[in-house]
Amino acid sequence: MATVRIHEQLDPGTAAAVVELWERLDTASLGTVDFITTAQEMLGYTGTTSTRQQLLLTCVDPELTAFAWATLPLSDNTALLEAEMRLMSGADPGPLLHALLSLRPTVAVWLPPGHDLSGHGFCLVQVEIASALRLPATVPEAPPAEGYVIHSWRGPVPEHHLSCVAGMKEAMSTDMPWGGQTHDREVWDGARIRETEEVDRRAGVETLWSLARHTGSGTCVGFTQLSCPAGRPAIAFQEDTLVAGGHRGHGLGMTLKVANLAQLARQLPRVRTIYTWNAEENSHMLAINRRMGFVPAARFECWQAG
Repeated sequence: MATVRIHEQLDPGTAAAVVELWERLDTASLGTVDFITTAQEMLGYTGTTSTRQQLLLTCVDPELTAFAWATLPLSDNTALLEAEMRLMSGADPGPLLHALLSLRPTVAVWLPPGHDLSGHGFCLVQVEIASALRLPATVPEAPPAEGYVIHSWRGPVPEHHLSCVAGMKEAMSTDMPWGGQTHDREVWDGARIRETEEVDRRAGVETLWSLARHTGSGTCVGFTQLSCPAGRPAIAFQEDTLVAGGHRGHGLGMTLKVANLAQLARQLPRVRTIYTWNAEENSHMLAINRRMGFVPAARFECWQAG
């Protein structure tokens, strides 16, 4: 009989066993292990209790057959749980899905195609395309449009940019395409930025940022970020990119991404692949990424219940 265990504080042995299964399953379904969360990262991310909590759920029947790496917001979207899930071929997802729904009334799980969760009350609500840029690459030149300036840095957000970045992250929480997912506006401030930085530090992940300001008003109008895991120095992950509504149409999205790529080449030249995720319906950002040289590498599905 399947047994599900919730790991709020994660031990290295469990983390290693989950990663071994994750690598085996992703190699078979995706042909790469680049999309996993490593044991070091898991151990760094568990135990946070301010704005979000991350938990590992494992399903044993009698061996490890499935797991979910779950994020539970604690300051907003408090009815929601979002999880990365993997399961062996033929494994029953029911016990793990039931355990997730016992934690929050609304559950969204991400996993590669090939798993139909509709029989457990879940509906397919979004598809994301993961794209890869192999480095070194020749990318289009994209100087900032007249009236805008780009600031780039590595590591913690400087104090004089802190409120701008928090505002951009809050706007991003409603501006990005969510498909059929349930998601309310997130509240971001300087303290939340600093907590995120500390959790990333524990997990061995640092961030490269580029920020756009409107020179006339000094207003922060766009940003982008790259996450760089120290334990996997050959890869980086393109995270959020946003340009404020009133400042679109000037090519700032491309400008920000190109500026961050240039910073990456200078500071972390060992990176050989950058991955990014975009909702299938986000044709504008997908087009920008194609112009930069990104090519599709994988697809992921989001199934939601509640």
